[in-house]
Amino acid sequence: MNSKHFRVDILKSHPAFFLAEHIMSVLRDQGFKAFFAGGCVRDAFIGRIPKDLDVATDAPPETVEGLFERTVATGKAFGVIRVLPPKAVSPLIKVSAEHAAVEVEVATFRAESDYHDGRHPGKVAWVSDREDALRRDFTVNALFYDLSPGTVIDHVGGIDDIQNKILRTVGAPKERFSEDHLRLLRALRFSFDLGFPIEKATSKAIQEHVDLIKSVSRERIKDELGKILQGPAPIDGLIQGDSWGFWDALFSSGTQRFQSYKPHQDFFKKQSVVDQWSLFHWMLNVGFPLTHGIMEKAKDTIARLSHTKSEQKEILAFHRYFSDIEDWIQSPLAKCLIEWKKPTFRLFVLWLDQIFPANNMQSEPGNWARKMGIEIYKRNFENKMPEPLLNGEDLKSLNLEGPQVGILLDEAYGQQLENGWTAKSQALQWLQHGRTK
Repeated sequence: MNSKHFRVDILKSHPAFFLAEHIMSVLRDQGFKAFFAGGCVRDAFIGRIPKDLDVATDAPPETVEGLFERTVATGKAFGVIRVLPPKAVSPLIKVSAEHAAVEVEVATFRAESDYHDGRHPGKVAWVSDREDALRRDFTVNALFYDLSPGTVIDHVGGIDDIQNKILRTVGAPKERFSEDHLRLLRALRFSFDLGFPIEKATSKAIQEHVDLIKSVSRERIKDELGKILQGPAPIDGLIQGDSWGFWDALFSSGTQRFQSYKPHQDFFKKQSVVDQWSLFHWMLNVGFPLTHGIMEKAKDTIARLSHTKSEQKEILAFHRYFSDIEDWIQSPLAKCLIEWKKPTFRLFVLWLDQIFPANNMQSEPGNWARKMGIEIYKRNFENKMPEPLLNGEDLKSLNLEGPQVGILLDEAYGQQLENGWTAKSQALQWLQHGRTK
């Protein structure tokens, strides 16, 4: 592979391209270098549209701020300035409906040294593009593209590594990982995101330095782990992380927690982000046969990541169903049908159906989940639940107190779902005749 394989059309298809092109043109007119940099260059070789377009330059951050109308000093101390489109958008800058407010991150070429906390460098210096490439994490992320002559700038052998589908650090892996401990987890994420095996020396260094990951903040761990869960091979990534001891280091869990869930990778990929987190914590802590202390285990691992309150609520609700699984298996159909409207309950039932083979006739949870699936399918509830036929006004004549109203409405809704009522008269008839079927 050489620069001829570089697909500039990939960059041009990005909604932020015209803003990036404008930024680089302004910088070049002022006598500065300005290149596309990092992941967007890598993706243009691979043939996929990058998430962001980043520009690297030898212009100091103060200069970048002064050249453009709208900027945000995201990380000025590290030479990083976000540039937004000017208020009066010129014909050169297109903002698509999908990206109503595009932006481009402009970073000054820099060298970093004196790392003191496994993340932040004590010293930052403005340098050449070659020196900037040498401080980056992986060779495939250390490429530049000069749009004006249309040339790829490769100081570290990144093009060859893309061609050979290999992930390796820039320079000595021990140094790269000791500088920023999150790079251990980023190596795992990039490997499975790109489909690139990790080079032997890099892999060995990861295993030797796995304990460094303990020093990374909860926020950064969650962000990187979330990208793995939402990637093209999430279970494979978790299995590999298991083999390196990541999850033992981060969550004090045993090894080989995820291997048995590999057949369910496609199911996992189809779930929402919060459902993926629920399944991750479940696989990490619970498994079948059910272990004791489900809720305590979930609360412990949730506390080790910076989940939002909403995410915590959903994850714990999912685990609570497993904690009460025997009660749910014995519950009336009407109660289960009402619960189906909750996404966490749907995930609970579908996951049970996934993890218990259909031919395992001794599996009470699995058989119950499959029966539930049949009942849901018969009623066409897979995508949308019907609205309740009765409301509080319909119960006024019964002179019930507050809590009793809710209980009776739930009971009526359950009967409606179980019996397939479609007319309000059917529900009223049930209500007026002893609430019997």
